[in-house]
Amino acid sequence: MKKLADIWNENRIYFVLYITLLLLGMLIVLFTDKGDTILWLNARHTDALDLFFRFWTRMGEEWPFILAGLVLIFFQMRHALYVMLLGALVTISSFLLKEFFAHPRPAKFFEDQGIYQDLNKVEFIQVSQGFTSFPSGHTMAAFAIFTFLALNTKSAAWKILFLLSALLVGISRIYLLQHFLQDVCLGSICGIAIALIVYRIQLHYNAVSSKGNWNLPVHEFIQQNKKV
Repeated sequence: MKKLADIWNENRIYFVLYITLLLLGMLIVLFTDKGDTILWLNARHTDALDLFFRFWTRMGEEWPFILAGLVLIFFQMRHALYVMLLGALVTISSFLLKEFFAHPRPAKFFEDQGIYQDLNKVEFIQVSQGFTSFPSGHTMAAFAIFTFLALNTKSAAWKILFLLSALLVGISRIYLLQHFLQDVCLGSICGIAIALIVYRIQLHYNAVSSKGNWNLPVHEFIQQNKKV
């Protein structure tokens, strides 16, 4: 089975770009006041960006998992199970971490400062309230699924595209007044960690079991069971 060093070497472009962006984000968190990133983006709202981020934030929901599962099932049934496992781990991890940290959402934060009513909101987006801000579950989900897909492709162009897709989900959460930058940073770290765990599980089972019905694409799996 591949070692972590092999996984790094095969996905160097993805991880180097991600670490560079993460360090930039962490520097912004360290040297700016909480909420400054939200205010900066909020002052730059446009109709086009509102429409784009209102759509793209859904890439941090169940849709990419469903789509990935439906596509991968035609290559190997086992891959769809890995996507299901990925989604389950994201859901559980996000819930537990939010409950543990219980940080206030940006809406609560800016309400306490008396400026929430002056901020730009995106139509049809319900801004979340309460104490479930840290980390960003949408960002965690996006980085989990898109990192997992990046690990399973050899194309450098696709790896960069998957990273950009996850990154835009993180930005959307800040733009839509749902999360702070630090929420997005931690969400991305957790998402990549979950993707690596599931990818290692995939490598392990691929190494010990290269045969069996679950390694078949769905149409061959159905035909095999009909014969039985």
